[in-house]
Amino acid sequence: MNETNQPPETGRDSADRSVAAFAHAAAVLAPLTNYVGGVIIALVIYVVYRERSDFVRAQALQALVFQLLSLLLTIGAWLAWGFLYMLSLVPLMVGPETDAVPWTLWLGLGSMVLPCGLMLVLLLIPLWAAWQVYQGRDFRYPLFGDWIAERF
Repeated sequence: MNETNQPPETGRDSADRSVAAFAHAAAVLAPLTNYVGGVIIALVIYVVYRERSDFVRAQALQALVFQLLSLLLTIGAWLAWGFLYMLSLVPLMVGPETDAVPWTLWLGLGSMVLPCGLMLVLLLIPLWAAWQVYQGRDFRYPLFGDWIAERF
């Protein structure tokens, strides 16, 4: 999270800060709306505010890109987990020698923590971004925030 440690700008009114923060915070809708709710909100804010406010446009675009990447990462994590979980069932399919549950099954079930943890992190980062933006600070996501700021 690459926020600049500048004092809040006085030129950004509270309405712009609130709308920009909402573009980030809309990510909490992701689990409830199959990840499209937050993306749609960020997209609508970007389209409506792209000519009105450079600050809101930049923040909404970053929120949109982050939420799309979050969608792809989450799908990838769950697909990888499903594949590994299926592999953990192979000992049961081959023919168990005992009635005991194989350790691979427990490993497969326990590994569900990884995609769930990823989802939690992908919800906390935009909330941090929303807080920073609401305070009037310019927030940039790691890896792509600077790239977006330079080009858009």
